[in-house]
Amino acid sequence: MHSRNKQTRSIGRIGLPLIVALGSAVAMLAQEQAPARPPAPYVFRSAQAIGDLIRSLQMTPRTSDIVRSDHLPFNVNVVSERAAQAALFEVHDTRDHVFLVLDGTTRIDVGGELESPRSTGPGEWRAPGCKGYESLTMVKGDLLTIPRGTPHRRTTEKSVTILGISVSAPMPQK
Repeated sequence: MHSRNKQTRSIGRIGLPLIVALGSAVAMLAQEQAPARPPAPYVFRSAQAIGDLIRSLQMTPRTSDIVRSDHLPFNVNVVSERAAQAALFEVHDTRDHVFLVLDGTTRIDVGGELESPRSTGPGEWRAPGCKGYESLTMVKGDLLTIPRGTPHRRTTEKSVTILGISVSAPMPQK
C-alpha cells in the first residue's frame, strides 16, 4: 500500500502539468480544424446587372472587371472587342484562363512553343511567333481553358463578348 501512495503522489505531481499540456494540444487541434474564414466578401451580380454591363461594353468595347480583389486568387471580367488582333503570343507562368464566349466570334491561337520569347515582367512572356499552335474558332457558348504556360493570342474579325476568369498560382520554382 505504501508503494501505491508513492505512485499516486508521483502521478499527482506530473498529472496537472500533463493535463494542462494535453488541454492546450486539444485546443490547438480544435483551432486548426476550424472552418476557414473568407479572405474577401462574396460577390453577387444579378442577371440584370450582368446584362446591362454586357450591353454597355458592346456599345463601347473594353474590359470590365466583375470581381477583382488583392485577397482572392482569381478575377472575373467581361471583354468586348471589335476588329482586334493580338500581334504577339503571350504566356503566363502563374495564371490560368477560362474563356466563355457570350456573343460573337473570335479566333484563338493556342498551344505550341514560343519563338524568341521575351519577358515583360515576372512570369509574363511575349513572342512574335509560335511553333505548333492550333487555331480555334470560338462562337457563342464555347468555353476554352488555357492552363498557365500555354501560348495564346486572340483575333476578332467582327465582334465578340467573352466572360473571362483568370486564376493565379504561386510562381513556379525553377
